[in-house]
Amino acid sequence: FWEMQAALFEHQDQLGEAGLADRAEELGLDGASVVGDAAQQHAAPVQRDYADALAAGVQGTPTLFVNGARYRGRVTADGLRAAIESATAPR
Repeated sequence: FWEMQAALFEHQDQLGEAGLADRAEELGLDGASVVGDAAQQHAAPVQRDYADALAAGVQGTPTLFVNGARYRGRVTADGLRAAIESATAPR
């Protein structure tokens, strides 16, 4: 997974079927297994995740959620600590 993720990130200008197949083959995988009909077995969960992200207001990556609440602003250690403390504080 991580090797493919890194290869796709490195070649963001080649995310069509040919580019996806090429990246898979570079990693020793069957390029045909990641495109076309073979890839459609994963279509429904990917579409659900995409729709859920849009509904949650995700507009790009990275987008962080802390205990279900969208983290806004610059990501810093102090900011994340504060968000976690706020999200886990007794109510």
